Amino acid sequence: MAVLRQLREAHRPCVREFRGLADATQEAARSLKRVWLLGNRPSRLRDNLSGMRRTLAEYRKMMRA
Repeated sequence: MAVLRQLREAHRPCVREFRGLADATQEAARSLKRVWLLGNRPSRLRDNLSGMRRTLAEYRKMMRA
């Protein structure tokens, strides 16, 4: 992921890159939910999705900064 590499190297990615990363994360969360519920309990899904929501919130915060 180019955006994460830029963050590690202390470069500021543009808003478009953060938006793309946020979109990809949201799509991954939707896919995870769909697949997870085929054979797992919802309780652990909530834990995993919670982490993804925190990541999305952080991306949005960085977009506004």
